[in-house]
Amino acid sequence: ASTCDQPVLMVVSGPTHDRARMLAYGRAIAESGLYRQLGGYYVNLFAPQEIFEGAAPAGYINIIVRFPCLANARAFWNSKVYQQQILPLR
Repeated sequence: ASTCDQPVLMVVSGPTHDRARMLAYGRAIAESGLYRQLGGYYVNLFAPQEIFEGAAPAGYINIIVRFPCLANARAFWNSKVYQQQILPLR
């Protein structure tokens, strides 16, 4: 049995095309309790970003979630709740 004591960061980056859908997606993650159950939490704030070199598309976001280990990050991503109920909201 492995221990869950090697933190990992899950980074999600990309453009947001439909703000209402992304807000519903974020609410669904929060309401599911998956992050809490698996020890995950947001590392960054959802704020406008400053690009110092190059350019990002309008609405581009970077979200970072810390999990206590890779197994928990995978458990979140591969969970039936996330894959079947939450992910389609994006």
